[in-house]
Amino acid sequence: MAGLFIDRPTAPSWTGLSQDAWIYYIVLFFSFICFYLARNFVAGSTGRALTAVRQAPLAALSMGVDVNQYKVLVFGLGSTLAGIGGALFNLAIGFIAPDSFNLLLSVSFLAAIVVGGLGTIWGALVAGLFLQFVPSYASDISEALAGAVYGAILITCMFFMPKGIVGTFLNRTHD
Repeated sequence: MAGLFIDRPTAPSWTGLSQDAWIYYIVLFFSFICFYLARNFVAGSTGRALTAVRQAPLAALSMGVDVNQYKVLVFGLGSTLAGIGGALFNLAIGFIAPDSFNLLLSVSFLAAIVVGGLGTIWGALVAGLFLQFVPSYASDISEALAGAVYGAILITCMFFMPKGIVGTFLNRTHD
């Protein structure tokens, strides 16, 4: 199998942590930093400009918002966050190959975002938790029906919460 092995960092001796625990804390640290920066980015004036660009680009342009600049900015920042996520993935796994990412993983990411809530920072966190825990709990219910249980949870969330879990609760608090 063709791929690339990555040397995993060893924990400094002063920490008393195992290698896996050290990598866990590195990933957790960068996750908190990225989450904090993304939340502040969306909550500020840039976030309001991005909402205007998403909902009414022509109106945003007429109000002096440089639509193309914001689109390029979001693309660049999204790519940066994806790169950081990929680097942390490689750090945790230690091996990367072309078949590490398949179509089923992409569909799982899409399903998780639909359940968490598209367009919200907290929705991405809920999506990550959904992606991590629901498949394992579904296989605990029935190994043979894990896909069906996962799909039933997804369809139920889409039917009763079309804006995702976070989007539904945000709308309830603002009504």
